[in-house]
Amino acid sequence: MRGLGLFLFFGKGNCVTETAVIQPDKTIAVIGNGPVGVFFCSELLRRTPSATIHLFGDEPFVPYNRVALSQLLHGEKSPAELTLALPESPGLHTHWHTEITQLDLAGKQLTTNQGEQFRFDELVLATGSRAHIPNLPGIQMTGVYSFRNMKDAQSLYSRRISSRHTIVLGGGLLGIETARAMRRQGTEVTLIHHSAWLMNRQLDEGTAAYLKAELESSGITVMLNSAILAVDGAHRMNGVLLRDGSKLDADTLIVSTGIRPNIELARQADIAVSRGIRIDERLQTSAEHVYAIGECAEVNGEVYGLVAPGFEQASVLAARLGGDINKVYAQQALATRLKVLDKGVSSIGDIGLRHDTTDSQFITHEKNGHYRTLRFERGRLKGAAAFGDWPDQERLREVIANGEQLNPLQTVKFRLTGSIWPEDERIQDHHIICNCRQISAGSLRACCAEGKAPSSTGAGTVCGSCVPLLQQFDPANTTTAVEAKGTPALAIFSLVALGLILLFQFVSPFGGPTQYAPDSISSWWTDSDKRQITGFTLLGLTVVSLLLSARKRISAIKLMSFATWRWAHVVLTTLVLAILFFHTGVSEFQGINAWLIYSFWGTALLGVASSLLTHRESSEPSVSSKRHKRWFVFAHIVAFWPLPALLSFHVLSVYWF
Repeated sequence: MRGLGLFLFFGKGNCVTETAVIQPDKTIAVIGNGPVGVFFCSELLRRTPSATIHLFGDEPFVPYNRVALSQLLHGEKSPAELTLALPESPGLHTHWHTEITQLDLAGKQLTTNQGEQFRFDELVLATGSRAHIPNLPGIQMTGVYSFRNMKDAQSLYSRRISSRHTIVLGGGLLGIETARAMRRQGTEVTLIHHSAWLMNRQLDEGTAAYLKAELESSGITVMLNSAILAVDGAHRMNGVLLRDGSKLDADTLIVSTGIRPNIELARQADIAVSRGIRIDERLQTSAEHVYAIGECAEVNGEVYGLVAPGFEQASVLAARLGGDINKVYAQQALATRLKVLDKGVSSIGDIGLRHDTTDSQFITHEKNGHYRTLRFERGRLKGAAAFGDWPDQERLREVIANGEQLNPLQTVKFRLTGSIWPEDERIQDHHIICNCRQISAGSLRACCAEGKAPSSTGAGTVCGSCVPLLQQFDPANTTTAVEAKGTPALAIFSLVALGLILLFQFVSPFGGPTQYAPDSISSWWTDSDKRQITGFTLLGLTVVSLLLSARKRISAIKLMSFATWRWAHVVLTTLVLAILFFHTGVSEFQGINAWLIYSFWGTALLGVASSLLTHRESSEPSVSSKRHKRWFVFAHIVAFWPLPALLSFHVLSVYWF
């Protein structure tokens, strides 16, 4: 059994650097060391390594992933696996177990509970949220718990072994995960939810019915349309009184009835607040140089209790403070995923009880224990939900977020098969997304599930052609890998190279053009000295173009971006083909020379096809185009293998005979 002890370790993780744009003398204070606050620091230091950041956290723990606390309680993860890595930077100063008690916005200064004062130029509020505790009689008794932070997890970890009957109040995402974790030791667990179905804010009734059945099959009792009026007992609870007048005996109550953003510090500083700290599309609060991100922030009246919008806000703010002032935050379709007894439950976009209106139309598919539904509003796709794995969900989220629509044939296909796109167009775990690093879709999904950016796997950091496809795995749009640049020029030179290959094939297939060419031109392939010049030039340029492979496979080589090297490789290849024309005169080839020239043409032709697919992939990313490109690149490399041997024989034959 994994223990829950957590040492106060103040170490830092790996550093990722990029171009600096923030002035060295600027200081940024970040209040809140949760996943969103830590991610913001990592993103900002990646963009601007010279930045000075003070990161404050009021808990006596090293930063940890709060999203995975239920997995810790369930025993699926250890405390070490929840630790958030901080970037290695001399400009990052951490202050744990430190509460901020006062903000002086006019003087740009904050005060801690230890009386220390820190000056800042920019202030980022990432104070998160706390559990909402309903005002019920007896709610303060011993035996009543909330589940929001590491201290709560430690208490419940011990309690789940001794508890005989645990009641979980709240059938949302966290409540279901908590009930599942408490059931692991064989404890009797009852889940009470006020609505007509579970996760009513994220699921439709049909998907929720499957979820309820799955929970009940695991031994969890689910009570819907029910509520607790009071907690019964003296000093320690012994049960709860329900809305229907009955009493339910229990020794433990876990309250999971939503969140309340931590806005007290902002309110004290006269920053505009409502449910959360009000921000605009720039993540700016009502106070200048003060920003808010994560669960404490309110955007257009919405407060998000999910981590993905917080990551997106952190990424946008890091970009803006890093100099990209055109970057703004745009609300996107939310996606929720939950694992219940190894069965996936997913929700995308606007779906749930509040969207179950007369304007809504639902199309469902139900087969072999899987349930999938699409929600349309006045003919437009607005949301989707599923019980069981659904390979289409990555693309569905993109379609809903971009306001795209399904055509009638796709709708019919969904009704009949439960799928929308052909199998080869869906991104599955075994698909290789980053050809350079050989990183699969499954690895990227696992990375995002841990709250990390896809670029932390190395994907998109070499050639950058997979960057558009990486966005489909990154709900927070934190992908900041190298972009595939220069692809139009790449396509142009590839087409020029293709033209030269065709010139070799069709201009004079049975004899050289010596009889038609002026002596000044034909001398290049008839004069021995000039042929040596063009020959060794060809050899040298070919060797230089091979450096592309070294730049791709040797991580120590950092000179220029891979996109620049790739562009140079195509330009050099085009130049080689042009010089080859003058070296050979398109004469008739025989023996080893014929094999050499055909091998060279084949290698160049496959390289042209790879370059054109790279250009297409940058504008129309898909699994099929990536797969075809991978085939052509592999064939391009294989076709090159005979060239060194054939070229050696060619040089030997020329000088020997």
